[in-house]
Amino acid sequence: VAAWVEAIRERIADPDAAAREGERLREWVFASRSIEVWIAKYAEAWFGRSRDDKEMVAAAGSRATVSQVPTFSCSIIMPVLNNVELTRQSLTALAEVTDGCEYEVIVVDNHSTDGTQEFLSSLGGDVRIIRNNENRGFAKACNQGAQAARGKHLIFLNNDTIPIKGWLNALVQEVEAHQDVGAGGSKLLYADGTVQHAGVVFSRKWLTPYHHHRGVAADLPFVNRRREFQSVTAACMLVRRDLFFEVGGFDEAYRNGFEDVDLCLKIKQQGWRVIYQPSSVLYHLESQTPGRKDHDVENHRLFTARWGACWWLTDEDLVAFQDGFRMEYLSANSAQWRPFENAEESRCWQLVAETQQAAGQRDN
Repeated sequence: VAAWVEAIRERIADPDAAAREGERLREWVFASRSIEVWIAKYAEAWFGRSRDDKEMVAAAGSRATVSQVPTFSCSIIMPVLNNVELTRQSLTALAEVTDGCEYEVIVVDNHSTDGTQEFLSSLGGDVRIIRNNENRGFAKACNQGAQAARGKHLIFLNNDTIPIKGWLNALVQEVEAHQDVGAGGSKLLYADGTVQHAGVVFSRKWLTPYHHHRGVAADLPFVNRRREFQSVTAACMLVRRDLFFEVGGFDEAYRNGFEDVDLCLKIKQQGWRVIYQPSSVLYHLESQTPGRKDHDVENHRLFTARWGACWWLTDEDLVAFQDGFRMEYLSANSAQWRPFENAEESRCWQLVAETQQAAGQRDN
């Protein structure tokens, strides 16, 4: 008893050590005392006789959903709705270029009607299929995949992406090497090789999130350095498994838009960092799912209602200044980034950037 009391006192005085030990303990429990590892003993205790693994898991039902042992490094979760050729192309490329990391693939089919079901039925290996009898949307499908996942990390991947060799290892190494990183995003390219996504910034005029440096050349320095953002896109995003459930997963009130930004902001609220990792590269054909933009107005209204009061989110001038540019609004609906014309102009925009940085840090 005295040793326990002393140990508790030490950990109260050192919360960082307590957190580290707690994480190690959690991993040990998942690895050593989960249903999947102690399947026979659980079966004997629950049913009074031995049952095989499949029968036991079926009987346990949802009790085994979230606390399954992480038997893979990653679970790649891909929601699909029709576009069978895109799904085939993405999964084929994934299988060809993804190595050096133990992973499973979970495809969540939102009631496709174009031959997707037949194609998915032909797949083997560590691929699991979840079939919905209706289109439940992106957020719900991703949450379903996460519930079924057996990976230490969750990778959310669109079926209109084509991974390039090394894409997954770069994301995994990012979170494994930095214990304060909760989520990581990739550099995404259009089919012509220009940038589609290199991080998400927030407009000072509309507080709207948008893709940083969309359409620029992929070899420019400012899209090829690791950096922190408030959000990255879930077209390809890694999230720590436990953290995903801790913040409640994707908010299913959103319909195919803003749910990834909302998730990243919830992760940031918990003190974790969201990192853009340009060493992870994929092509992204973007918005190929039918009805992808149908709910933009409602999604934006919901996002604004939840995050609109967070004036400190605005960071586009800060990011632009760091990259050697300034924001120029051309009209009510358009803006572009321009280089500084002289040193005086740069000093003026530096003040704006420093103000946004201080606001983001809640620096009074």
